Amino acid sequence: MPAEGRRIEYLDEADFQKLKKHFYSGKLSGNKEKSLRCYLFICYTGIRISDFQALHHTNIKKDVLAYEPIKAQHDHQKIVEIPLHPEAKKLIATTKGKLFDHPREEIMRADLSEIAQHLEIQGTCSPHTGRHTFATRFLRAGGRIEVLQQLLGHDDIKSTMIYVHVDMARKKAEMALML
Repeated sequence: MPAEGRRIEYLDEADFQKLKKHFYSGKLSGNKEKSLRCYLFICYTGIRISDFQALHHTNIKKDVLAYEPIKAQHDHQKIVEIPLHPEAKKLIATTKGKLFDHPREEIMRADLSEIAQHLEIQGTCSPHTGRHTFATRFLRAGGRIEVLQQLLGHDDIKSTMIYVHVDMARKKAEMALML
């Protein structure tokens, strides 16, 4: 479980849908469009920003994203395989070479912050909250924790357990189950 006082930041479903709708509205261009595209891809795959930045088309085989996490290369971790959600596939912006033409991370963070403020999103939008958003959405949709462990590339299930949190929306929804 998360350390006492540690707060896991992620977007709730309504804010995630706001960002998605804004992306497809056609109102974005340049780096802001690229930054939000990248963020949404992270929300659909759970990939770390360092791994995201290194992705090439060679990492995709039969609609499966396969990569060796940069964080664990010195450990010779096995390859992480993520079946690509149809929405994630739609976000891929190139046809060869790198999967994305993306801005530097600090520009991406600034763009995401500005977009979130414009849309009145309360939470933080950063590449890492995209990873947390993926994990939270996956578990809420009924995904199993041991599958999430594999998708996130965690060796130890304890690392994955930080995503098993109960927020007020979930408490309310489950209280409503009582008749």
